[in-house]
Amino acid sequence: MYAADALGKIGSETAILGLLKALEDSDGYVRMYAADALGKIGSETAILGLLKALEHSDWDVRRNAVEALGKIGSETAILGLLKALEHSDGYLRGKAAEALGEIGSETAIPGLLKALEDSDDDVRGNAADALGKIGTETAIAGLLKALEDSNNNVRWNAAFALGKIGSETAIGGLLKALEDSDWVVRRKAAEALGNIGSETAIPGLLKALEDSDGYVRWNAVEALGNIGSETAIGGLLKALEDSDGYVRWNAAEALGKISSETAMTELIKCLKNPDFVTLNNGDTLFQARKALDTIQNKLKYYHPLSQPMNQQVYISYNWQEDSNEMANQLVQAFAAKRIEIIRDKTHTSYKDSLKNFMRQIGRGKCVVAVISDRYLKSENCMFELVEIARNGDFYQRIFPIILPDARIHKDFERIDYLKYWEDEKAKLQAKYKEIDLAKTNSIMATLNLYDEIRGNIDNLTNILKDMNTLNIDLHRQSEFAAMIKAVETKLAEDSQNIPASSEKNASLSSITYDLRGAIIGNLAHNVQGNQQNYPQQPNNNNPEEK
Repeated sequence: MYAADALGKIGSETAILGLLKALEDSDGYVRMYAADALGKIGSETAILGLLKALEHSDWDVRRNAVEALGKIGSETAILGLLKALEHSDGYLRGKAAEALGEIGSETAIPGLLKALEDSDDDVRGNAADALGKIGTETAIAGLLKALEDSNNNVRWNAAFALGKIGSETAIGGLLKALEDSDWVVRRKAAEALGNIGSETAIPGLLKALEDSDGYVRWNAVEALGNIGSETAIGGLLKALEDSDGYVRWNAAEALGKISSETAMTELIKCLKNPDFVTLNNGDTLFQARKALDTIQNKLKYYHPLSQPMNQQVYISYNWQEDSNEMANQLVQAFAAKRIEIIRDKTHTSYKDSLKNFMRQIGRGKCVVAVISDRYLKSENCMFELVEIARNGDFYQRIFPIILPDARIHKDFERIDYLKYWEDEKAKLQAKYKEIDLAKTNSIMATLNLYDEIRGNIDNLTNILKDMNTLNIDLHRQSEFAAMIKAVETKLAEDSQNIPASSEKNASLSSITYDLRGAIIGNLAHNVQGNQQNYPQQPNNNNPEEK
């Protein structure tokens, strides 16, 4: 077993004869590793043995042989995989279809079209997905038929594939799929229509904005933005009032993509409407402002409402008691200077993305940071600090308050934080080795985050310790006057880059008030693991328990 694996890693042609012989070994594990090793070598010489292995009685050997042929990817291997599409083993047929999709050769199309009529649901689904990856219009007729398959997984794979091919020939079938009983099929149909980008799809997509499922409405909004027609503006404006935060966010983004005077005018009306500003969460408001900026930049037109939109101030801190109290005092002090605070407690809806919110903090023009010991040991808080640095001008954009328990003023104290993150990574790595490595995208992302924190925390805390941040008593006695003045100066400097207006603007700058605990989970850094791109589900625990 280990010898077969080692031969595969060596990758020598001379190893092939031994591996082919190992395919006949009495030990199932040896046979399995031999097939896998032949795929790693990737030689034409290995193909005959792998083709023979497709008929082996051992299920694992057949599976590894198919995967190995997919890795080799030659025309000879394709012929073997096409033969495997007719094997009695349904799982093997499905893996063969999957491998043919990865190879991407048009030679496989006739066999894959035939596989769309296979008795096995998974085989039909994999065949549809493979045809989308190959991406030729020859497959459209078969995929349109697959849109009416009895199995919902086959239907949504067919819709996804038609979107990848991107031909207007598919529009009629995809519009019909917008009314499918399965929400994933409807969602994929909307996404596909957006990829095709034809205005013919607009009426159907506008109707989909009223779908009962939020994900379908979200993809319909995104599709309308991709098409980019002014015909969709009315529906997108209505979508800004949707109950789902993702739909509202994407509606604002879609209006920015359309970039017409009509979209600009309507966005300005929304942003001047107190009810819209009050009822919408921070994410949607941010995206609406960003969309207006995008349109105005493209049209070379500036409305006075846009100036304060570029003057956002964020606050980053940990949920521990002292930090929370300090944050509340900052809220009151800034409010007294007519700088409004948007708190995620009151402005972030159920299921809104905390990750997006934290990335907005990283992009903020000004970021007030309440640095505490728990802050420096929180992966979410440190994610924000690293994001602030990643977006440049760290020294100019951050306005820190250092709490007494943040031990950053002496080198030996800062080393403790380096060791803390090394230990956190080591603990996670130890657990990581105990699980199926094929299903660990989010854990891998966490390990990468810990690496990034470990690589940046020394430099960032060194910058923070060098700043004259004043002590807490001075801040409180002066009601944070020095900090507020520094923030106002920075905002004034930023506003000089925007054309002046004679119209008095009564809108307020805003602090986005970010509440979080020491560890909310992996929300700050989760990777959307597969192609579905489903939104992350925020931790819904009571914030007071963090």
